[in-house]
Amino acid sequence: MERIVDRAVAHGTGLQTHLSESLYERLYGGRTYGKSTILHLEALGVLGPRFTMAHAVWLTETEIAALARTGAALSHNPARTSGSAPGLRRSTPWSTRG
Repeated sequence: MERIVDRAVAHGTGLQTHLSESLYERLYGGRTYGKSTILHLEALGVLGPRFTMAHAVWLTETEIAALARTGAALSHNPARTSGSAPGLRRSTPWSTRG
């Protein structure tokens, strides 16, 4: 991911990926990195104004703060995540945090 960020900067483009889309992914980050995938990407320097994530229906307050702190963006598709109650419940905290 760090090399991808370097390439995006060199080419003046952004980055987009799907993150925190399922409970499995939510658990995977903690098991694999010792922290959530989003906090892992922040530690690598991947999150920033060039970074947009899709879905992100399983965010914690700490992750929302990381997105706001780094200027990363979120693209939420309510129709796609309508079966994920956490995504519907959590849309207000995203919008109030920047």
